[in-house]
Amino acid sequence: MSPIFVGSDSNNSRIRSDRIGFATSTTDPGSAAKGDGYYNSTDDQLKVYDGSAWNAIQGSGTFEATVSGTLSNGSTVVINTDGTISGVSTSAVTQSAGPGYRSSPGGAGAYNDYAYIGNNKIVAVYADGSNNNYGTAVVGTISGNTITFGTPQVFHSHRVNYTSVVYDSGNDRFVVSFGDGNQGGASSGNGKSRVGQVSGTSITFGTLTQFHGGNTAYIDSTYDSTSGKIVISFEDFTANYGKVCIGEITAGTTNITFGSDTKYHGNSNVTVSAVQFDPSTNRIFVAFRNWADNNNSWGVVGTISGTSVSFGTATVTNTTAFGDPTSAYDPNSQRISIAYYDARDNDIGKSYTVSIDPSNNTYSASSTTTFSSSVLLGTRHVYDTLAQKYVVFYRDRTAQKAYAKAGTFNSSDNTITWESTQTLVLNQDMNPTTATYDTDSNKPIVGISSGSSIDYAHVFTTGRIGTNLTTENFIGFSDAAYSNAQTGRVQIVSSVDDAQTGLTTAAKHYVQTDGSLSTSAGNPSVFAGTAISATKIQVKM
Repeated sequence: MSPIFVGSDSNNSRIRSDRIGFATSTTDPGSAAKGDGYYNSTDDQLKVYDGSAWNAIQGSGTFEATVSGTLSNGSTVVINTDGTISGVSTSAVTQSAGPGYRSSPGGAGAYNDYAYIGNNKIVAVYADGSNNNYGTAVVGTISGNTITFGTPQVFHSHRVNYTSVVYDSGNDRFVVSFGDGNQGGASSGNGKSRVGQVSGTSITFGTLTQFHGGNTAYIDSTYDSTSGKIVISFEDFTANYGKVCIGEITAGTTNITFGSDTKYHGNSNVTVSAVQFDPSTNRIFVAFRNWADNNNSWGVVGTISGTSVSFGTATVTNTTAFGDPTSAYDPNSQRISIAYYDARDNDIGKSYTVSIDPSNNTYSASSTTTFSSSVLLGTRHVYDTLAQKYVVFYRDRTAQKAYAKAGTFNSSDNTITWESTQTLVLNQDMNPTTATYDTDSNKPIVGISSGSSIDYAHVFTTGRIGTNLTTENFIGFSDAAYSNAQTGRVQIVSSVDDAQTGLTTAAKHYVQTDGSLSTSAGNPSVFAGTAISATKIQVKM
């Protein structure tokens, strides 16, 4: 059937055998009656006249709900859990520490360490002082600021020393490493590891595996997320060498195999080290204190291949003397931070950051900055990806209390600018012995202990500018200005919002935490749509 035209030519409305064609124009018609429609070939939009203005036909591209607060025309909108809608906004989040929960519920603990294993759970490992210092592990479940621990399980029926635990996310297993006090006495022992798999709050352990056949002390471990390997740094307590051993979990099992341990420094008299994996360069960095060099602080870069590791040349980082060094990685600056107390400078708290050059396995270090001028002990360190701050936990021996302090990376000199206010974690003279980061709740978890008394786990909230925006709750743009309790209409997916300014045409735009739009993703990353002009955005999400 030939088309039937309503008008003078084929640019006007027409009816075909299987479809309807609308009149086409590059601009809105100068006069119209309510209900008239046409296709705008400039905006690529079907428009209808509502009696006062031409509007794009949006079908189901709008949503109405009760407004909580106020909305301006074109503002970014989130839906709340009660079904109301609000504008995207920010608010201050106060830095604080939650109450303490016993992470050694079976009794007193020593050498305790935590690993975050996903799904708002941690594994705590320790030497149980109420049970012959046997190696013990327990699963803690995090809900808000509360941590509920399950039943402790023994992983080694002998004394353990220098325990360290790390999570292998590729295999969904954790690895606990320790010195076997049954073989080396109270101070060290052969280096051994055991793999654990968590179901609920129960743990299934694999067989005991030795990674070093000699007295093993100052154990630290990290996970190479690129190659899926476990990295263990330790002191060969017999020869006083600093060494690293690489382990690999057999997929689908609780078995682990290790390569030969490798010295990272040719001289002896190496002690207290911290090891960290840098995913941006696929390298590990070991920071250590070198007795053979007047106790100066040193560092070395390593490359992992299979279960072997090759090191660059170890070099002196600075003339401070490490006390209890600990490390954290910032994915934004791609730098590793080392925090410690300086045994050469009245045990005050210091830090510096490191950048790795993968081309020759070297590193560059910033100058040191001081995070506390008090006499310290027991530093622990994490990076908070939500607050985008480093957090250091420490024991102030002058005040005899446990504190925390946050700091921001300074790109001008690669140091950390530490905030002036310290936050009380525990009003007792106890040491922070471990810290990990809950990547689901975006909160640090710190363990506090005196070594011979009960260990306590605290959920920490880092001070920041918070937002009501999440990766899931953005729904679109306000279609007009609304006051509190009014019914507001939101332009959602498939609609075009025309109340914007300063957009970049043809570019993707993302919602920022303060409700503004940018061509760069924020944190969290929330896609809003593509700009079709400087004032209009096609809502896509």
